[in-house]
Amino acid sequence: MALNPFLQVKIKPRNIGLKLSSMERTTKRRYREFVETIIKLTEVTMKGLVPVRTGTLRDSIRTISKQIQEGGVDLRSNSFVGTTLRYAGFVDKGTKPSRGVFVPFLGRRIQTGVHPGTPASNFIQRTKEVIDMELGFKGQNFLNRMRSDFNRIK
Repeated sequence: MALNPFLQVKIKPRNIGLKLSSMERTTKRRYREFVETIIKLTEVTMKGLVPVRTGTLRDSIRTISKQIQEGGVDLRSNSFVGTTLRYAGFVDKGTKPSRGVFVPFLGRRIQTGVHPGTPASNFIQRTKEVIDMELGFKGQNFLNRMRSDFNRIK
């Protein structure tokens, strides 16, 4: 079953200005490990931020990766972390209270409805924010290691 496109975090590393086919094996391995770290971090973060009542929503969060081979190395360039549950959108975005019921005897709508509404948890957006902060730190470390590899190759 495919992930709900509105309830997922897409991880697609941008072009880092490197010709992957000319990369040294160590550099390719580091790149793959970096991408896998971000993918795992995204899944763990999302599972930690989702509200839990029964655990079904948390347990449904998973990763789907599109595997791409380049130069004999699995680069996992496109990955999606999300859920397939239909009600996940209501948990993430919240729901409005019901409008109440029109009572003909009174000739008006009762103010309070049956459903009071649920607040938004915004676990998808909060996951993206946490990952963006982590990428600032981890991405800088990764780029520093890549630079040292390329300086050594030259």
